Amino acid sequence: MTAIVTKLAIAVLGVALNASVALGGNVLWTDSIQTGAWPWGFSYSTCEHPINTTVVCSDANGSNLSVVPDPAGGTGKALRHYIDMANGGGRSEAAAITSRIPAFANQMNTRGEVWIEWEVFIPEAPTATGEGPWLSVMDFHSVGPSSRWHTDPGLFFCSTSWPCGFPADAGKLSTWNSMTSAGAGPSPAVPVNRWFKLQVHWVWSASPVPITFYLDGVQVLQIVTATKDTSLVNDTVEWYSKWYGSYYADSSWTPNPMVRYTRNVKISDAFIGSDPPPPPPPPTIFIGSRVKTTAAVNVRQRVQGKIRCTQPAGVLGTVVDGPRSGGGYTWWNVNFDSSCDGWVISTYIDNASSH
Repeated sequence: MTAIVTKLAIAVLGVALNASVALGGNVLWTDSIQTGAWPWGFSYSTCEHPINTTVVCSDANGSNLSVVPDPAGGTGKALRHYIDMANGGGRSEAAAITSRIPAFANQMNTRGEVWIEWEVFIPEAPTATGEGPWLSVMDFHSVGPSSRWHTDPGLFFCSTSWPCGFPADAGKLSTWNSMTSAGAGPSPAVPVNRWFKLQVHWVWSASPVPITFYLDGVQVLQIVTATKDTSLVNDTVEWYSKWYGSYYADSSWTPNPMVRYTRNVKISDAFIGSDPPPPPPPPTIFIGSRVKTTAAVNVRQRVQGKIRCTQPAGVLGTVVDGPRSGGGYTWWNVNFDSSCDGWVISTYIDNASSH
């Protein structure tokens, strides 16, 4: 899939800063979904149906963004994202942009990293059929006066073919980014019909760095990627809460139209939570490590490439390259002690010393 370029049909309002101390860090900005009017504290919002055709936000127009009572039946309000993905797809999104939020800009220009947390409510888990359906939940963009760098990374729901590629991954989240990366995924299945928290630690860097995602405070995804293109002028960071997707003639999403809800968006200078997240365990697989297959595994010429052979469970080998990311999975190139060598999904190998 080619990089998605967001068309900014921007209606900008002044954004009030909300500086407060939160557990784990200083909150630099929050939304005003509970008390404010459009665009509810965000830098801008937009509705499109089909994609790249801006419409007045309403269900009747195929894309909507509105504040409604809490869908879980509690007190307070929520931002409702609605899209009809038939006939060219839809986009419903709200953005926080450094050029409109001084505290956000100062954080990126001085520290080069940020933590963003938001609450999500999904009434029904999205499931897909056929080839090519996609559905974006969140995006970052690094942009400049004459350039729009690609999404690095985006957070997507897994479909049958992209970005995860396996039917068993329906209802899970995975990342997509425009540069060569290494990372793990997909996430566990997201909760349905209850509020849950997503958080991302995003770093603004021209060199590959870890970008980490948390679900209810627990790390579930990490991708290693560069987020800034040194060949272009990148002076602005954009973060999007979005419901943005489509499908092709031989595929579909269920349900459609599709709804999700957002509230309590926070931008912070540190991890948002009662305690910092535990550090990830040291890697058990790395170049040079001895590994053993834990189940029958297809060995491929390249990541997601043609199958060379199938190695049975219990075969030993040595890792010679990797990791690489593809189809929402981490891949390693293994020189097996017998039969063919090549790229395998990390799920089916383990460090031989652990057995």
